[in-house]
Amino acid sequence: MGLAGGVAGVLVAWSQMTKEVSCTLRKCRERYPALSVIVASPAPSLPSGGDVLAEGATAFLPWPSDIEDVRRALASGMRPLNGDGS
Repeated sequence: MGLAGGVAGVLVAWSQMTKEVSCTLRKCRERYPALSVIVASPAPSLPSGGDVLAEGATAFLPWPSDIEDVRRALASGMRPLNGDGS
């Protein structure tokens, strides 16, 4: 079962990745394993201070990104979760 409206993914700003947001994203991925969770940041690489992939994200993108990078990031989440929640 998919999300209403055929939602393929969620784009979250790195600056918004709080513990509460991470928990909500993990719960969404548990319920909808094909949901992509993309974390974006104006930094060209993943900022220090946390591993967004361990926090429930399926991809990281520097922002702005071109449409092909966004499409690849969306496709990266269309896989079931592992037993460990990743």
